[in-house]
Amino acid sequence: MSGVSLQTDPANALERNTRLTARVRQPEKRLSEELRTTVWTESRLRAPADLDQLQRRITELERQLVDL
Repeated sequence: MSGVSLQTDPANALERNTRLTARVRQPEKRLSEELRTTVWTESRLRAPADLDQLQRRITELERQLVDL
């Protein structure tokens, strides 16, 4: 093996690894979004309203704890 080959092989492997990682992340992202939608649909929660209401309740309970 030449010195040039020893330098380019790791660089090529790194580029290939970067490309493969990007390719794997695309379907992972789509799957995650699909699962999130399915969970919200099946749980019958209204995401924005319910989350806002829960956050307000948490804040209220935290204030009550401080007052104790």
